[in-house]
Amino acid sequence: MINIMSASGKLLMSVPILKDAVVREELMTDDFVRLVWNSDKGDALPVGCYIIHNNERYTLVKPYAPSLVNEGSYKYSPQFDSRVARWKKALVPIYTYEADGKTVKSREFDWTFTGTPDNAMFMIQQAILNETGEIWAYSIDDGMPETITISSQSSSIWGVLSEIAECCETEWWARKST
Repeated sequence: MINIMSASGKLLMSVPILKDAVVREELMTDDFVRLVWNSDKGDALPVGCYIIHNNERYTLVKPYAPSLVNEGSYKYSPQFDSRVARWKKALVPIYTYEADGKTVKSREFDWTFTGTPDNAMFMIQQAILNETGEIWAYSIDDGMPETITISSQSSSIWGVLSEIAECCETEWWARKST
């Protein structure tokens, strides 16, 4: 059984983990858990409810209503995204900060960057911090190009990470353990 919790941490329901459940963590592609079960209740699941799988929190990013199979029988198959998968929805702006160096004054979503992969990753690190509140460290392997050029027109963190990886002819991954 796995517990589905409300955004505030209240138990909403406990459901079985059946063979139809899907756990997908693919490099630069997907990172989610999809549970599948049947029930005689058709309760909707609200945005923000979550499960804990392998010590990682997976969150429902849009409301979910089960499908009616027949009278009094519902099929559930909600997808819970990891915090890394939610980077697909968080944007990477260029920030202008107040004099304190911490308070964001403005965000520019359309930009072009030419510089080192390390500086590009610093932009991503700042976007993750400012857009999600999470602090992530990064490392770059030896052998990366000295300079890359990337651009954004309201691109997501996930998308810009993938563009950096493409410019460097490599792949990116996130170590989720804290």
